[in-house]
Amino acid sequence: NDMITDAYQIWNDSVKPQTIEITGDGLTKESFKITGNAEVNINGDVAELKGPATAMIMLDKKSLIRPNTTVKTKIKYDKINAWTTVQLLQQGNDAPGPTQSTSYFVVFKPDVIELQRYPKDTSWTNGIVLQVPNNKEIVKDNQWFDFEYTLTYQDDGLNLSIKIDGKEYFNYTDNLTKNYTFDSIGFMINGGNSMTYIK
Repeated sequence: NDMITDAYQIWNDSVKPQTIEITGDGLTKESFKITGNAEVNINGDVAELKGPATAMIMLDKKSLIRPNTTVKTKIKYDKINAWTTVQLLQQGNDAPGPTQSTSYFVVFKPDVIELQRYPKDTSWTNGIVLQVPNNKEIVKDNQWFDFEYTLTYQDDGLNLSIKIDGKEYFNYTDNLTKNYTFDSIGFMINGGNSMTYIK
């Protein structure tokens, strides 16, 4: 309701901006919670996420509810497939996939990059709220890229700004839902994308 929305906006306006950096040298195997058939290895300053089949790998201790917060990390995919995702704000870390949870997430595909939200609005045919062309020009196979997103609470809803290599590709204000209960950051490994690297 409006009272809850107003309270979150006051909270947003009263806290100083902060940045959370997710780096491989700050992660261990115990940093992750795995749902499905996947494994995590730490190789120097790089976390290697491997999955022969669709699996969720959530950061067990990293969560984001506080507004005015930016999360930054560096990612590389060995091969971009049709369902390679980064969960931005997933409620809980033991769902089999982002569409089975309350979640905002980015899907990297060879031809497009999508911002999705679930549960989807009843008028939508799927969870896609925004998309941009990729054609393996923005995010490419076997190439590192900087990924960051910023969460703010505004008077008309939650706002997400998503950047790749410093350029903003999505700026989305969700005025269809007033759900401000968020939790885990994570990654989904697709069978065609057998390795994801974080550093």
